Amino acid sequence: MVLPAHLPGGLSSNAKFSRPAAEVAFTPREELVRPDLAAFATMDDTEFNARFGDTPLSRAKRAGLARTAAALRGNEGSLATAPARPP
Repeated sequence: MVLPAHLPGGLSSNAKFSRPAAEVAFTPREELVRPDLAAFATMDDTEFNARFGDTPLSRAKRAGLARTAAALRGNEGSLATAPARPP
């Protein structure tokens, strides 16, 4: 994921050191490069496990991912559509 340049605290400053993954196993899945954040709010445990059970995202669990997606949507200015609390 490419970090936007406007992030506070210089979070994007390390982007100049990033390199595309040379190892195929470390290449991000295309659907995760720019994910649909709204979909995380409505995803159930079965769908979450099918999509992310074999990824590091499984450590966050579905509720954690939904919570983070809601926060990101709020930061993007879509607070009106971001759930107050993940299901």
